[in-house]
Amino acid sequence: SLLHRVGAKVALGTSLVVASLGVSENGAAHPDSTVVAGDARFTVLTDRLVRCEFAPSGFTDEPTYAVVNRELPPPDFNVSHSPNLTIKTRAFSLQYKQGQPFTESSLRVYDREGVDWWHYSQNDAGNLFGTIRTLDGNMEDTDLNCSLLTNPTDQRFNATEQHCVPGLISRKGWAVLNDTAMPVWKGQQPMQRGDLKSVDIYLFLHGSDYKAALRDYTLIAGKPALPPRYSLGVMFTRWYDFDDEMVRDTVAKFEERSYPLDAFIFDMNWHYHGPWGGYSWTKPEFPSPEGLMAWMRKRGLRMGANIHDCDGVRASEDHYKDFEAAFGAGDGKDVAFQPANASYVQAVGDAILAPLERCDEAVCKGGSREGFNLWWIDYQQGEENGVGSIKNLNPTAVLNKATYEARARRGESERGLILSRWPGFGGHRYALGFSGDQSHTWKGLQFLPYFTATAANVGFGFWSHDIVGGAGPDAELKTRWIQLGAYMPVMRFHDKGEGTGPCADDLAGCSRILPWDSPPRNYELERRAAVERTELLPFIYTAAWHASETGESMVRPMYYDFPEEEDAYERSSHQYFFGLGLLASPVTSKVYGNASLADHNLWIPPGSWWDVLEGRFVHGPKFMPLRLDLSERPLLMRADAAIPRLEFDRTQPLGTAEKAFGTLRWDVALQDAGSGQVYEDDGRTNARLSGDWLLTTLTYSVSDQSLTINLEVSGRQYAGCPAVRDHLIRIPLSLLPRLSTIARLDGFEATVEADPGVVGFRARLRDVPTEPGTKVEVSFQLSDLRRCGQGFLGASRRVQLAKQELDEANIDYTEKGRGNLQAAASAAAALHYKKASEWAEVLTKFWSDLEAAPQEVSSLKMTNREEHRRERALALLAEALRLKPEGCEGSQELVI
Repeated sequence: SLLHRVGAKVALGTSLVVASLGVSENGAAHPDSTVVAGDARFTVLTDRLVRCEFAPSGFTDEPTYAVVNRELPPPDFNVSHSPNLTIKTRAFSLQYKQGQPFTESSLRVYDREGVDWWHYSQNDAGNLFGTIRTLDGNMEDTDLNCSLLTNPTDQRFNATEQHCVPGLISRKGWAVLNDTAMPVWKGQQPMQRGDLKSVDIYLFLHGSDYKAALRDYTLIAGKPALPPRYSLGVMFTRWYDFDDEMVRDTVAKFEERSYPLDAFIFDMNWHYHGPWGGYSWTKPEFPSPEGLMAWMRKRGLRMGANIHDCDGVRASEDHYKDFEAAFGAGDGKDVAFQPANASYVQAVGDAILAPLERCDEAVCKGGSREGFNLWWIDYQQGEENGVGSIKNLNPTAVLNKATYEARARRGESERGLILSRWPGFGGHRYALGFSGDQSHTWKGLQFLPYFTATAANVGFGFWSHDIVGGAGPDAELKTRWIQLGAYMPVMRFHDKGEGTGPCADDLAGCSRILPWDSPPRNYELERRAAVERTELLPFIYTAAWHASETGESMVRPMYYDFPEEEDAYERSSHQYFFGLGLLASPVTSKVYGNASLADHNLWIPPGSWWDVLEGRFVHGPKFMPLRLDLSERPLLMRADAAIPRLEFDRTQPLGTAEKAFGTLRWDVALQDAGSGQVYEDDGRTNARLSGDWLLTTLTYSVSDQSLTINLEVSGRQYAGCPAVRDHLIRIPLSLLPRLSTIARLDGFEATVEADPGVVGFRARLRDVPTEPGTKVEVSFQLSDLRRCGQGFLGASRRVQLAKQELDEANIDYTEKGRGNLQAAASAAAALHYKKASEWAEVLTKFWSDLEAAPQEVSSLKMTNREEHRRERALALLAEALRLKPEGCEGSQELVI
């Protein structure tokens, strides 16, 4: 019989921008969502998420670390008793034998067709895993399957110590968040549950709709943090005995080399030496911290500091008296670390850390912060240390929560930011993650794409990994690590000590830590990766905002969008989605042989994609084997995407991420239709929660040789927002349109110019207002170069590399010897000098010259010592020829 029905459904919202003053802590669910049957209680939180409790001593309504909000609009569901309790939603049917403890037979779930789906205590053999606390101690090959981390003595391989949690998604279609016996929280104070034997689980029943599972998780666990924008640029830190002059010199070198830098983090040597823990500057090496930090801030940098809270508070600390007054105890003696005591933790934050942030009330509530912006919580002294009798409490969770929330608790406007290890479910609310002192080897590098993307399965989307090359030094490994870092949630250079110590006197040598301490070619490639990161800031910050609103992490596995594709799982775990519209497939293997190319297997998902590396459209699903030079990194763009970028200013490389966006460059590939967005706010404070944000949307459509582009601005201008900005849209594989074909609407004028860099043109919309409600539309008539332009960008680059390989040894460079090779290598340059109407001729000749080039190279006379150069040149030409489009021979026709 129908006993219970409610009409309200969970609304995900039509707009992603929903102001929220942080985390709602409404532990008790709506009465209409709960069904009580004796000692069992079921809370239907959404139509695919249900909480199941069996608690003879009483149910729990207080927030836990994992779940802070249960008061959701009740979904539609039916309840009956005949004789078992049955709860039905549109997605599942739950049956419980009333009066019994939860067992395999007493608690079961069926799908909407009535097929047996789940039972209590069932092993989730299809779970897609979550994450672990840290990669410290050579953990780069650990299995994320928590059931395998059972070592009772080695804490690295102990699931409890590692806070290993299963993913909230599974190929079985269900997943369990086990909150049994976890502490409850009253404000900042953790407390042990009254009954540790009661059962408290959350059952996610989302099938293969993995994104929906993460969205539902954020409804009960809170939204992921939106980090300040500077933290998504380029950060640098190093465990090294820096002093004032060395810090200034390092920052100056970034500036002199036009190398992007947005934040400088002081490792533990900033405080007095000796103990790991400390909260006072070392005076001999930093005579004026205020002066140094003012100098750095003037250059646009933000600062952070490493802290080890495990040592407690010493009576010798600069701010001990303030701490003593705030804590109400101390008596002039050292105070031990007390993570289970909210009064202690809050006193450390308010009386010790806040002064180091230079946070008097006036500054914190409106002005700029003068000291540290970020706290690197480097706690690693055991996950039961100091927690007393509170079962399942861990210090990492306490420190992350308290330090991140401190500014909001004090009423300050600047967003909190930490860098810390994973504390368990709920840790997604406190960015950023620090993956620890991992091993910098090729094996370690290969693990990171999978490890980072898999953390999305528990909503932990901002892992920050140490970027550094291996010892030896291994220049190739350093370059590949930096290239990977540019397409990670956080790009942070760091040396844990591999650049100093005994290796300084070893013939093998230390790791090369400083970004400019690389061979010339490696350095240029590494700097280019850092510049790419900076240029992508509008895209990255928009992806971070999207993650904070939906629970879909910036870096996430392929199976999120293609759950039915078998190849989207283990076989493509080396690649991932990056933001909204990009697919990154980092190269994590060494080059080999005389060709000095790395093998790489790129999975192209179903649909159409623009291959950014090769400059052509590709279609999946399929694997595409590649041989790649050190300069090459596969990157796919959805064919219907529009990717926003900045124009990097070489004259001002510091602090770009802190600044409001200037000119926006949009990269499009031109499907029938496409779109992209830029979200922006002041990048630093919580003013966005009051509505101070802008959303710029670009859409385009192609019909009958006509391209129409629309720009629309919504939201509200924020403090520091530019009044107007230019928009530069790059159109690949298309001739320059005639000016007479450009439509001008609403008083805005577009200009166009040829763009050989994309074998197309660029349209510039000048001085477009950022005022909400602004709408701009412009149309062009297109002439397509796709027949012979497809693949030209990738092929011409490889031909240039082949020519360079021979040029370095001064091998026969006469026109008779290798004239076709040289002509093909110059084709990209020729586009800069030819009229756009002549480009088709250049492209056709390029493919003809390229076909003849391998025979030329094979016929060149070389010494035995030079034969490896022939092998490399031929391998590069083979990769170039692989891109030749069909139907291009002898054709100069423009094809739509």
